[in-house]
Amino acid sequence: MGHFDSFQDECYLVLKTLCPPPSLDNAAGSKFVSEWLTRNGFSCAGDFLGRTGNIQKFIDMFTNGLKHANQRLNLVTGAIDGHRIIGFFIEELRANQVREYYRIAPEDLWNKPVAFSFNKILRELLLAYYQVCDALEFVIKDHIKKVHGIKFTQNIIRKHGTAFGEMLNKISLLEEVFFPYEYKKFGRIELRASEMKLSYPHSDGAKDRKSLTAYAYYGRDRHSRPLTAPVFE
Repeated sequence: MGHFDSFQDECYLVLKTLCPPPSLDNAAGSKFVSEWLTRNGFSCAGDFLGRTGNIQKFIDMFTNGLKHANQRLNLVTGAIDGHRIIGFFIEELRANQVREYYRIAPEDLWNKPVAFSFNKILRELLLAYYQVCDALEFVIKDHIKKVHGIKFTQNIIRKHGTAFGEMLNKISLLEEVFFPYEYKKFGRIELRASEMKLSYPHSDGAKDRKSLTAYAYYGRDRHSRPLTAPVFE
């Protein structure tokens, strides 16, 4: 999550390298590159945020939870219909904080942590990565046209190498098994021979959640208060 957060920040650095130095820097000393771009009259920062803002909120949901939970992910496992689900929960990330992204627990359980499967997170990060890359490519083209008067008419970009392609194939073959409340938005990856089709989160039906049995494994140190068990049905 931390690396993905940095990746999004570095996209603004890419945009800044394509900007001519302003005659008067209106954001001298600013620690945010996006602010520097905006205050110096470049629209690319706002354009990029407009295309990736929801992803930033999604990543922030996890990174902010980790900041307040001593950077600790707690392991959780579940079993349903012969499948074993491995995942995690963050003590400080509660159900009422993820309502925008997931179908969540009844209101009386909103103060409980929510568990996520590793399969789900890997797929979501893969889809988010592609969306951020596509947004950056579009904004770069538009930015160079506006600032430098150059229009790109062809896409000659190497998206990834062999090792990265192998990783995509492995993620695409992960089973679609869900923790409770996770199924509402789950990215789909269809693999057909050498062609991969990525689609954004949709509303597939959940597995039979009544048969789910789940266990949380966590410890505590001298500096942590007792953990609250995550939401299960």
